Amino acid sequence: MDVNSTTKPAMWYRGEKLEGFDAVVPRIGASITNYGMAVIRQFEMMDVYCLTESVVLGR
Repeated sequence: MDVNSTTKPAMWYRGEKLEGFDAVVPRIGASITNYGMAVIRQFEMMDVYCLTESVVLGR
């Protein structure tokens, strides 16, 4: 995750930039971690619709 850029947040997986997503479905259960919530927040900052928002999962 590129969390240093406030104007262009981005994510990479195995060296490839993740882009072009319309929505994500977070599958985080009782074992939620701060990193898992950070990943969801990053998608939210990239204007990707998240079925369950990070704030809701954190509660």
